[in-house]
Amino acid sequence: MKKIICVWLRVIYSCDLPLNKNKGAIGHNCVFEHNALGVVVSNEVELGDNCRVYQHVTIGAGKGGYPKIGNNVTIYANTTIIGGIKIGNNVVIGANSFVNKDVPDNVTVGGVPAKIIKGN
Repeated sequence: MKKIICVWLRVIYSCDLPLNKNKGAIGHNCVFEHNALGVVVSNEVELGDNCRVYQHVTIGAGKGGYPKIGNNVTIYANTTIIGGIKIGNNVVIGANSFVNKDVPDNVTVGGVPAKIIKGN
């Protein structure tokens, strides 16, 4: 059944969400807005509780492994998050951002590469 769901998601919404988790996890109450259109999340990504992910977001492997994303994180459209980095709790990542370094708790980041634009 999982394989059928994966194929259906890829064909209809062009998204790739990990249904067969190896090490990672998708937390409780996570929302993939716009039917997860174009979203790609690698198998070992850890996504915390109450996260909101918008369309065309890629979260995957890079230098040092896979991202670990905290709770209450909002990731806006067309963002790429790669590498063995840690995104803190209560973080907002602006649209069209490229995140490849750790992000502390309670901040808003944006840009290419992403920088803190609000908070700490």
